[in-house]
Amino acid sequence: MYDMSKKTLESFEKENKANEYVSMTYKDLSKKEKVHYIWDYYKLHIIGSVIGIVFLVGLTTTIVTNINTVTLIDVSVISREYEEPAALVLHDDWLDLLYDSDSKKKQIIIFENINIDENLDPTSQMTYQSKLTAKMTAKMLDIMIMEKDFFVDNSDVGILADMSALLDLKALGVPEEDWYYVNNQVVSINVSDYPAIQALTYNDTQLFLGIFYDAGNTENALK
Repeated sequence: MYDMSKKTLESFEKENKANEYVSMTYKDLSKKEKVHYIWDYYKLHIIGSVIGIVFLVGLTTTIVTNINTVTLIDVSVISREYEEPAALVLHDDWLDLLYDSDSKKKQIIIFENINIDENLDPTSQMTYQSKLTAKMTAKMLDIMIMEKDFFVDNSDVGILADMSALLDLKALGVPEEDWYYVNNQVVSINVSDYPAIQALTYNDTQLFLGIFYDAGNTENALK
């Protein structure tokens, strides 16, 4: 006999459903009941397996592709919104700048959005965060274009190179008011006033550009 004073209706229903499953063999369940059964008892395994497969496929594709392909630069746009056409324009401009006519390999530039929208479902949030972490660990990340909120939250964790030590920002005409310092190092510049970069997002949020401290293509990133 169930003591309803100690069990919520939800837990009672879940336990009652489990008892029903136990009293029946799997083949006796309807298709709908089989789906519910599998999801109720194996959803964490399913989610984990899907994420693992996605990363495994991505890693395998990257390895195979890298044999005959060279990535000139990898750019991650870390934002809530992302304008694909604007990214394609920048992609083509930067490819023209960095293209090596003497190379026999296919040359590519990677533009990728890391969505930080807090309204995404937890699985999507985890996938994007894992992707960014994996790119950093594998030194596949070169340039980060970040929304202000993300930049401020992560500007002091040591993931960005000192741009003032790599570039003559004054000679490049970057106004000093756009330099962002952390521990006396210029770790990023405010690029919100550059139309081609600002167009990467739908809204007027401030965008900051930084170079990953352990970039695999630092020379191209500086260009």
